[in-house]
Amino acid sequence: MSKAVCHGGQIYLCGQTSAGSEAVGIAAQTQEVLARVDALLQAQGSDRSRLLAVTVCADAILSHRADPIVSQGWEPV
Repeated sequence: MSKAVCHGGQIYLCGQTSAGSEAVGIAAQTQEVLARVDALLQAQGSDRSRLLAVTVCADAILSHRADPIVSQGWEPV
């Protein structure tokens, strides 16, 4: 399965997880996933400044712990 597909000038990424990494805990796993998104965008010649939409899903009980990581260092540049 492709992790990124380009069509009509847009890049579509499949769901990213921290599977296969050594990341432990919601903060490290979230950082791993966002780093993977950055790498996929870069491989396609793009970056966060061109994002149209991003959906971050986390376990409902733990989602509030991931919010600071997303809001303090990964918003589009």
